[in-house]
Amino acid sequence: MQARLNGAPATLLEILNGSFEDADDFNWTLERLDITKSFGVKLEVPLLKERLNLSAGFDYQNNDGKADFTATAVSLEDITDYDDYVKKTAKLKAEFAVKENLSLIAGYTYEKYEYDDILVNDYENIVGGNAYFSGAYADLDYEANIGYLSLNYKF
Repeated sequence: MQARLNGAPATLLEILNGSFEDADDFNWTLERLDITKSFGVKLEVPLLKERLNLSAGFDYQNNDGKADFTATAVSLEDITDYDDYVKKTAKLKAEFAVKENLSLIAGYTYEKYEYDDILVNDYENIVGGNAYFSGAYADLDYEANIGYLSLNYKF
């Protein structure tokens, strides 16, 4: 984002040192737009005369965010990489009925989350000087592999 003062690029120091005329110079607005797309599919297959059930599923989420800044005294650049993310989840599950009221469940879930935002892109930890950035929320991307076993008893 670049601020402009009287048509020329302005530094943060110039802005903070009062290079503006009056309080109206600080009026600004932010208009956000989020476009989210999401879908999911699931397939369930009963096998072995109602004793074994298999299921598989996939979910997809995508958000494309934008921030449109408007100011009176300065020209501000719009932000296109604002709260953008993609999350993909795949699931597999098998349920085996040992008895009518007792079943064994085994499953696996894979999830991948990618986050793209100007606030955290190219984040650097800075300790000392005039700033302190601890690194909290610096890396929001993740990839998870989850396997599980459970016993289900129905009363």
